[in-house]
Order: sequence, then C-alpha cells, then structure tokens
Amino acid sequence: MEHNFGHGRKHLSHNMYLSILLAFTLHQILKLSDQAYQMCRQAYGSKVNLWENIRVLCKQFIIPDWYWLMAWLLDRENEHFTLEQLKNE
Repeated sequence: MEHNFGHGRKHLSHNMYLSILLAFTLHQILKLSDQAYQMCRQAYGSKVNLWENIRVLCKQFIIPDWYWLMAWLLDRENEHFTLEQLKNE
C-alpha cells in the first residue's frame, strides 16, 4: 500500500487502505441486503454509472435519507416522485 499511496507524513497509506476496505465492505453489505440498492444497480447497469449519479445528486440536493435517494434514482423521468412529496413528509 505504501507504493500506491505514498508514505505520507503519518500513516497515510494505512488510512487509505482502511478507507478502501470500508468502501468495499459497504458495497458488499448493500449488494447483499438492500433491495433498493439492488434495483438501482440493475437499472443503471454499472457501479460506476450508479455512483456517478449518486455523487451528482448529493452535490445538487440535500438528501434526507438513503431511500429518498434510491427512489429518486429509480424514477428517472420523475413521473411519480416530486419534491412536493418531500415537503409533505
């Protein structure tokens, strides 16, 4: 890992390694247990495409919770999902 992330000042390579392990674990938990995530993965085809869309939405909106985000991603044309629904909650 030191080769990939440099030696850093104080344990940078170790912290980057732990971040990668955390991200991998999160992806595996979502892949195995979260039906909304599984539906989004199927709809977007690749993880890169899905996570790019998640990144863009997180930059544009304040996301109240995970399932709001998944519902927004699944309703691409926004036919059924409106921001008015969020105000009513």
